[in-house]
Amino acid sequence: MLVDGAGLLGRIRSFLEILRREASPLTVLQLRELSKIPVLRRGNPVAMGHPKRPSLLEALRTNDELLSTLAFFCYNVGSDLTKRQVRRRALQLGLPIPAQQDWEWYESVMSPPMLRAERRLASGRALVSWEGEWNEDGLITSLKPHNSRAVPLLGAFSLRAVLVSVVGTTSFQTPFDLRRDRQALARILTKGLSESHRIRRALSRHPLGAISVFQLKTLHRLGEDAV
Repeated sequence: MLVDGAGLLGRIRSFLEILRREASPLTVLQLRELSKIPVLRRGNPVAMGHPKRPSLLEALRTNDELLSTLAFFCYNVGSDLTKRQVRRRALQLGLPIPAQQDWEWYESVMSPPMLRAERRLASGRALVSWEGEWNEDGLITSLKPHNSRAVPLLGAFSLRAVLVSVVGTTSFQTPFDLRRDRQALARILTKGLSESHRIRRALSRHPLGAISVFQLKTLHRLGEDAV
């Protein structure tokens, strides 16, 4: 892709400078772990002689170690900010915001530790999210089918005492087929929530709505056992 707009080039340079400042050298162990991640190529994987990618449900059933390459979150619908406000602040910070319809954002309770946690949780990983439903006591009661694509975190910042996480809507390639078994997995995880009050409370109270791989595996196991 070739661009020559001065404004866009300036934002790209600013974003690359942010990445340079926040980057840290990889250790030999980290490089070895990276080399274990399978390379996904374009084209029909079955026609090219590669096996079909597992769904998230199948990955949980086989305890797939590549689940740790993704970041998982739950959220509820609603916002205190407008898209114009978020876009203006993101551009002021030099974030590479794409076209008007190619990004969205999540809002959380702002605090410096949560801002650092958000950047750390999603660093180098694409996000997979479930829309949740909460009761009047503020406890999550169910999860809807997860989004059919994994998306990148473009940046996180504070705006009007709100922690804003801007994500792209362009799908990231992952080791899993996120389009399959979505309804079945949502039912199983929702059943798991009803079986584990500890995880239910933890997810309900987490300011970012983050779901750890351990919590996801536990909810899946409990939900499968209860079905």
